[in-house]
Amino acid sequence: MHRLTSRLTIDRPIFAFREMPSNPGLLYNIGNAVAFFGAIAAFVLNALLAQSLTGAGFASHFIGNAPALLTTMATFVFWISGLNYAKAWAKGFPPHPGLNSRGHALSTLGAVCIGLALVLMARTETALALAVVATILHVSGKWVSWKAPDADQYFKPMPLYSRVPYATTVLLDLRSDMLTSSSLDDATIKVALPLFLLVATLFWARADWLLLPQQKN
Repeated sequence: MHRLTSRLTIDRPIFAFREMPSNPGLLYNIGNAVAFFGAIAAFVLNALLAQSLTGAGFASHFIGNAPALLTTMATFVFWISGLNYAKAWAKGFPPHPGLNSRGHALSTLGAVCIGLALVLMARTETALALAVVATILHVSGKWVSWKAPDADQYFKPMPLYSRVPYATTVLLDLRSDMLTSSSLDDATIKVALPLFLLVATLFWARADWLLLPQQKN
């Protein structure tokens, strides 16, 4: 049994929960799970309010709710990226170069999707501007880490920096949604996805921190 447990810890790092505080891939995927459930909650709550919780009704809300759809797409891509990061960092620094690079590549695509979701969610001009800034920082940081690893040390902090405007955008949207909601049900639907994204951002930020150059020593 001990050998089996050790084997799982080495060969399947996604299950190595004891490594979670120091494995960025595991932290990314916890955040991904939180964001995914937030997107699903947004779909379900919309469908329940419209009393169309059927296959066709759910599909209609799924397709019609662009931010939730983009968040779902992003978390799917980020999940695969997180698996690559988890395996790359399973034995600590230095990470496996191929798996780490693949994680950067997939994260670039995921950053575009989650950035578009935040842009579409923006309720005010300030929130929109912050969402654009956050997306530029996130995408450029991951893209350079993927395409130009030699310049990695200068761009790697950008995803972490992006979490500040990300979180601020979500908080502004939450405030706006609460003030403009016509009922408790309406408020619940509007704040579901932003709240889940806010929690997910905390896990993503911690993972970004672990990928910083000074954390390698």
